[in-house]
Amino acid sequence: MRKTSAVYDKDPKKQLKNEEERATKLLKGKIVKKIRRNRKEEVIIDFEDGTRFSIDWREDEFDLSITGNFKEAE
Repeated sequence: MRKTSAVYDKDPKKQLKNEEERATKLLKGKIVKKIRRNRKEEVIIDFEDGTRFSIDWREDEFDLSITGNFKEAE
């Protein structure tokens, strides 16, 4: 089964670890093209290959999003 978002676990520490590992895997080796700040609670990192990593502060936690035209290994 293909994962479409971070694997959520009842244990918050495991949830964060899973998200951390997945983000590292998806962004490894990418070259940063530009870093943008559209709002004070948001950071967007654009990569040379079109991948986009956004970090957004929502209420009491960070929301991470990685989008792009790439095939994630199963």
